[in-house]
Amino acid sequence: MNKLVQVEGERQARMAWSCVVEPAETAAIAFVETMGAVDAWSWLDEQGGRLSDGRTSEVPKRLRKSVLRWHAAASHVTASSLEGRLARCGEVRVVIPGDADWPVILDDLQGTRPLALWVRGNGNLAELFARGASVVGARAASAYGIAATTEIVCGLAARGHAIISGGAYGIDAAAHRAALSVGGGTVAFMPGGVDVDYPAAHGALFRRICEQGGLVMAEMGPSARPWKSRFLHRNRLIAAAGRAAVVIEAGIRSGAMSTARQSALLSRPVGAVPGPITSRVSQGCHELMRTGVATCVYDADHVVEMIASLTAQWDEGRAATQGTLAIGAYRGRPRWLESAARGVAACVESSAHGARVGDVIAATGLAANTVMTALGELEAAGLVAWDKGMWVSTRQ
Repeated sequence: MNKLVQVEGERQARMAWSCVVEPAETAAIAFVETMGAVDAWSWLDEQGGRLSDGRTSEVPKRLRKSVLRWHAAASHVTASSLEGRLARCGEVRVVIPGDADWPVILDDLQGTRPLALWVRGNGNLAELFARGASVVGARAASAYGIAATTEIVCGLAARGHAIISGGAYGIDAAAHRAALSVGGGTVAFMPGGVDVDYPAAHGALFRRICEQGGLVMAEMGPSARPWKSRFLHRNRLIAAAGRAAVVIEAGIRSGAMSTARQSALLSRPVGAVPGPITSRVSQGCHELMRTGVATCVYDADHVVEMIASLTAQWDEGRAATQGTLAIGAYRGRPRWLESAARGVAACVESSAHGARVGDVIAATGLAANTVMTALGELEAAGLVAWDKGMWVSTRQ
C-alpha cells in the first residue's frame, strides 16, 4: 500500500485537501471540518489505502466511490509538489478559516465553505471583502451592457466598494476594468487553479488586478483545470463574497442567473439592470425582477442602498424601549428598507389570520428578498412572529 505524504499542520493539510476534492463537495468538507484536516488526511491514508487495496475498511458504503477518488488524487500529492505549487505561482499565499485575514463573509456558505483559498495579488483581503459588491452578467454583452457596467462600477468603486466577479468575457471583464480605471479594488474568482488564467486571453487583466491592489483567488489547488461543473461552484463564492449582487445582462439560462439565485439564497440583496424587452441578453434580468428575486437598479446609488441594507445596524435598544419598529427611528438604514418595512408591517397587520410570504409579495409588489429582509427586521423588533407557516402581527 502506497502511503500518502505526511502533512504538517492544519494549513498544509488543507492545501493538500484542496488539491484532492471538488469545490462544494459537502461530504469531504464536512469530514475535514469535523475531524480536522490533519486527522482527516491520516484517516484517508489508512482507510482509503485499505479500500483501494481491496481490504476491509471502515469506509461507509455510500462513501466508498468518493473515498477511492480522493485517495487516488491524494496519492499524487507530495510535500515537494505542495511547495512547488506555491513556488511556480509566484506571489501566492494560502489563507484558511481562522486566519486573521480569512474573509469571514464566506462562512455564510456553511457546509460548502472552501477548505482553503489560494490568493494572488497585493490587495488587502480584509479591506476588499469588507465592502464588496458582486457584479456579473453576460459574456456576449452588448454595448449598452458594457456602458451600464462601466457607469455603475465606477460609481461603486469611487465610493470605496470592491468589485467581485469572475474574470470572464463581457460584463465580468468590464466590471474589473472599470474598477481599476478609477483606482478601485477588485477580486476575480477563478473556476480552476489560481495559476490557470481563464480565459487565457485575460492573463494581462489578471496581472493588472494583482498589481493594482486587487486579488485573483481560487479554492482549488494550482494547475486545476476549469471544468464545467467548477464554474457553477465558483459562482457561489462570487455570490457569498459580495454584500449585494448586481446582474447586468444575462440570458435565462446562464451563470449570472445562477449567481443571482445563490445570492438571494444567502440573503444578499439582488439588483438587476433592465434592458430592451427585445434583447435576449436582458431576458434573465427581466425574469429576476418579474419573479421578485431582484429589484430594478440603474445607478450606483441604488446598489449602495442595497449594500447598506446588509451592513447597517439597529439603534440598540430603541425598538425594545418604545415597543415599536424603528421605522422612522432607524439610524443608518436605507430609505427603501424603511419604506418596505412599513408596507410589510401594514400588510401583516391587516391579515386577520396571518400572511404567507407570497401573500405579502403579491400585496406589496416588493421583491422576495426585500420582503424577507423587512420581515427579519420586524421579527427582530418583536412586531411580527412566525406561527404555523404564517407571519402574524404581535400587536393584534
